[in-house]
Amino acid sequence: SEDIAELFQEFAKRYHPFLPVIDITKGAERIYRLSPCLFWVIILTGLRRKFGATELMTKLSSMVKSILAEITISPIIRYTPSDSDEPVLNVASVYSVQAFLLYTFWPPLTSSLSADTSWNTIGTAMFQAIRVGLNSAEYSREYATANHELISEQVRTWVCCNIVSQYIASSFGFPAYVSFDHTVINVSRESPNDAEHSGVPTSIKQMAQIVHFENQVINTMNSNPSNALGIVGSEQKQPLLKVLNQQLTQLEINLENNELDSIRKFLFLVAKAHLLTYYFMDAFSTHKKNDNDIRTLSLSEIESNFETKCGLVKVYNASIDLLTHSTNMWQRDPAVIKYFPGVFVLNIWQAACIISKLVHSSLSSVLDVAKGKKAYQDAVSLTFNASVLKHDMAYRSSGIMRSIWSMFAKMHDDWKKDRVSQDEKFANDFNLGISVKSRMSVSVFFDCLYILREKCGMAKLKRESQKYDDDEEYGQEAIQEGSRLEINGGAHERRLSEVKDPEEDARKIIRTIPLDPNPINASNASSNSSLGSPTSQTPDMVLLKDMLSRSSPREEMASRKTSSHQLATLPEARAVSSGPNTSLPSVFSIRKSQEPIRKAPIAEHMRTMTTGSGSG
Repeated sequence: SEDIAELFQEFAKRYHPFLPVIDITKGAERIYRLSPCLFWVIILTGLRRKFGATELMTKLSSMVKSILAEITISPIIRYTPSDSDEPVLNVASVYSVQAFLLYTFWPPLTSSLSADTSWNTIGTAMFQAIRVGLNSAEYSREYATANHELISEQVRTWVCCNIVSQYIASSFGFPAYVSFDHTVINVSRESPNDAEHSGVPTSIKQMAQIVHFENQVINTMNSNPSNALGIVGSEQKQPLLKVLNQQLTQLEINLENNELDSIRKFLFLVAKAHLLTYYFMDAFSTHKKNDNDIRTLSLSEIESNFETKCGLVKVYNASIDLLTHSTNMWQRDPAVIKYFPGVFVLNIWQAACIISKLVHSSLSSVLDVAKGKKAYQDAVSLTFNASVLKHDMAYRSSGIMRSIWSMFAKMHDDWKKDRVSQDEKFANDFNLGISVKSRMSVSVFFDCLYILREKCGMAKLKRESQKYDDDEEYGQEAIQEGSRLEINGGAHERRLSEVKDPEEDARKIIRTIPLDPNPINASNASSNSSLGSPTSQTPDMVLLKDMLSRSSPREEMASRKTSSHQLATLPEARAVSSGPNTSLPSVFSIRKSQEPIRKAPIAEHMRTMTTGSGSG
């Protein structure tokens, strides 16, 4: 129970500020009665940075996946849940939607973007939110029996569903599951003084304004049905970008007037970078001599090319601003990077790719290259320190970023060698355009990965992968050195150029994927008793049906009074009552059972809590 209290406080202090969707003043015991699923997701999230809890986190992660799967395909709907109801794992309610939101921001650790579950889980959260009536809780007669506190909970959760959905979609380059209806728009327009009345914090309102702008950008710039990619025509793109830039400026003024904190400013800078990346869609990118020579362009094309290059300078500076702000957050609180949501780390990586691409382009002569190198090296350190386990996505991205920088540097050197005169250097652009344009505002990032895959020769890598017996280390010492380096321009340039063979290093990184889910062999499905999880064969795995068949904590505590030999389950906690102005509550006031809990490892304690006696 002491571990539970510690983990809940860890979540409330470190994770909750990023997405304040949960009413943490309820305390852990009441949250468990309202939704065991939400309780276990909070505990799982709190375990991410607990020293020595990797094994427990892995076991609990498999159990939480099973719970979320049951809620998705076999839910018990509760429109107006209360803490007097029986705690059931597979109940779908406003609280299970909150669990999916947390699970989306801090998903299971993987080694590749293709295995990231954020896109899947936020879609499930949105559909489930509509199923339990969160989108109409504010005005529908169907939910008139709900009290004011529950309605505020539902409205806040519905707004956060749209926030997370749009943010995840924009960061991965997918269409968003969103519904910016009257409730969301009305909440985002409220003044900060109305936050206490509506139950929606100011931070969530600011996030709603930012993602609504992101949604407008996507709908404006990708609204051409006559184009295969949906991109608006070149004659419309420049004027539309100017209009959206004006709107972005007005949004920034409004946010700054309402005490914008560092987390919300990070989101705003991400939105700004996403908007400006659309300038890459019109840029020329030539790798061959005298190809698309600007001296052959018409006057209107030259003007358009000039506007595009001005926009590329803006997106370069916006990416530096984002990485500089992230570094400042890290310097003010060295621990904050360890609790970044996975999508935040992805945003840092994407901004770094923009900087690397433009530093090694024909625009490098007009850019502040030294500042870009410093920001890029900071990004390498940030992603490395954001890693939870070795070979997770943050860890691998730090190594890939070093390879991308060296790869572009070699390409840039080759381009400069091909230009025999200064006149030809001026007349041809290099590394400004992109080939991948199907990922909307993050197409630049995926284009960089596409170039890296081409350089690595993935087909050849697949044929030769059998030659390797063991996974090799890929620049671990160099990455650690980068995270410790002193901030100065000379050191940045020297260490970023240390990678002599970036393609080979990238091959080693790409083929190291130990954290991704194991495949479930269909041919052996008939011999398995359960297909709930690929790790269901392990002896420590608790079957979901055993968890669902447990009695409520209240009945277990009552039976504990009559038998001193029964194993302890969830300890009874005195209800935590906090007013709306209370900061963090003290989570548990534990009444000791007749047989005290042994000071066993937390994994054994959690397993006992989850399975009860006689199961496991």
